[in-house]
Amino acid sequence: MSPRDAANFISNLPLVAAQSAMITMLLGTKGEQWMSKKGRLALAMVIVEAALAGLWWNLIRYGMDNPDRVTADFQQVIGQTMGTAMGALLGLGVLLYFVAARSDRKAIEGRSRR
Repeated sequence: MSPRDAANFISNLPLVAAQSAMITMLLGTKGEQWMSKKGRLALAMVIVEAALAGLWWNLIRYGMDNPDRVTADFQQVIGQTMGTAMGALLGLGVLLYFVAARSDRKAIEGRSRR
């Protein structure tokens, strides 16, 4: 590991700690629920879409920085592939949002019957 890699790793530690704390907060402990399933799904979709956008950005930068290592239609192929992946995930997220809303509604009804 080079000193530059070590510096990058150390500088990312607060981000990793914040992400793990956020995951713990979202999942809660037994008997507790910090967020509704709709909220958790929306947050997860934002995080995954942002990660895919970051991957897309890095791939395009790689193609621009190394034009001799990529094909002529590299940007078009990456754009189509990543756009399709992000669109399909977003479509799946909409369907899962309705499922989560139904689950939240049933959970509220179940709690009110007790």
